[in-house]
Amino acid sequence: MPRLSIIVPYRNNDARLEMTLLSVLENRPQDCEIIVVHSGTYANPYELDDEVIFVEEERRANTAQLLNAGVMAACSPTVCILLDGAVVTADWSNAAID
Repeated sequence: MPRLSIIVPYRNNDARLEMTLLSVLENRPQDCEIIVVHSGTYANPYELDDEVIFVEEERRANTAQLLNAGVMAACSPTVCILLDGAVVTADWSNAAID
C-alpha cells in the first residue's frame, strides 16, 4: 500500500495538467501513487499508464466530483490534492506525509 495518494483533477486544460504531472513525476516521494481524474476527455498522449492511475468520471463532472472519485480510488492513508496548474519542487510532500 502506498503511503501517499496524489490526486490531480483534469479540468480540460492539457497544458496545466501536463505541467503539474511533470513536476510531480520529477519530484514524487517514494511509495506514492499518482491519480488523475478526468471526465473522459484527456487523451494521455505521453502514455503514462505505467506511472499514473487514470480514473474516468462522468462527462459533466465538476471539480468536486472529480476529487471525490480520486479519493474513492486512493489506496493510501494520506491524500494530497493538487489542482492542475500547480508546480511542486523537491521535498514538497514531506509535510503531508509527516
